[in-house]
Amino acid sequence: MAQLWYDVVPHGNGWAIAIVPSRTDSFPTKQAAYDAAVEYARKLRFVGYAVQVRVEPKPEPGAGTRAKAS
Repeated sequence: MAQLWYDVVPHGNGWAIAIVPSRTDSFPTKQAAYDAAVEYARKLRFVGYAVQVRVEPKPEPGAGTRAKAS
């Protein structure tokens, strides 16, 4: 039997639930993880699920840092 984790995560101005299998694979790159997700999504769409694959954007250099007041 598959076990799932339900993570409550910040999303927009509120909260969301991220459903994660208890056993997950690690991928060497973001592209490899994306390709695996798309392949799995295709299988789910084939059996009738609506699926979205989303990727967090890469942070801009310097994002999240504050300039020092002079």
